[in-house]
Order: sequence, then C-alpha cells, then structure tokens
Amino acid sequence: MSMQTMVAKRLLKKWLQSTELQPGELRNALMMYEEDSDIYLVSMTLRVNDAGKLEVARVLQNINIDDAI
Repeated sequence: MSMQTMVAKRLLKKWLQSTELQPGELRNALMMYEEDSDIYLVSMTLRVNDAGKLEVARVLQNINIDDAI
C-alpha cells in the first residue's frame, strides 16, 4: 500500500465522520487527483441536481498530500 493511500484512508475516516450534511446534501465524499506531479485530496459534499445527476455541493478541504505527510 502506498503512502498516499495510507494517508487518504486516515483522512477519509476523519473527514467523513466529522462532516455535517446541510439540507439537500446526500453524502460526503473524498476525491484524489494528481496535478503537476502533486497528489491532492478533496473533501466534498454531494447532491442531486434538477436533472437527476450527482454534483458537488460544497468543497470542504483541498489538501496537498505531500504537505499533509
């Protein structure tokens, strides 16, 4: 298991358990992406829009994994 995956699992548990959903939000989620050789974790909440599609309601945190380590 990579260091990024280990950090992601720890942050996932912490962030998801501490997020309070606002009216209209379905659930919270964590996304990982890479940009310019850096890996980021984004904590967000999700909702269903008028077209019935899932979309991001709020971005709660956007953290560079290397900074978090």
